[in-house]
Amino acid sequence: MNDVVFLRPPVADGRLCLLTASSDHSIVLWDISSSENSGVSPPQLHSYMGHEDCVRGLLLVPERDAFWSVSNDQTIKCWKVTGGEQTATLVGHLHFIYRISPLKKPAGGFMTAGEDKTLRIWSPV
Repeated sequence: MNDVVFLRPPVADGRLCLLTASSDHSIVLWDISSSENSGVSPPQLHSYMGHEDCVRGLLLVPERDAFWSVSNDQTIKCWKVTGGEQTATLVGHLHFIYRISPLKKPAGGFMTAGEDKTLRIWSPV
């Protein structure tokens, strides 16, 4: 796993969940609300598929029931947590994208950093 983001209610239908980004191109939503420390993986609620390469980072946008993901496929994707719909794809980096970080409000938006030695600032609507 390359990144982990915790979701607290009311995101994810009121459950305590986490999202993981993986090298297998997937993002998985896990239900950890009732998991015990038993060494067994918690139940998967949803798998978000759409990246064509390793998913490197995640950024939660709880007020929109959404999150952003960045990948080695040079794309940034927005997803609905509930339902899993992919709502946007942004392009601009010329190589792998390694990190995504929020910008301070009130400006909003986020920045990404990539293998192409650039830092890009995004203000998607």
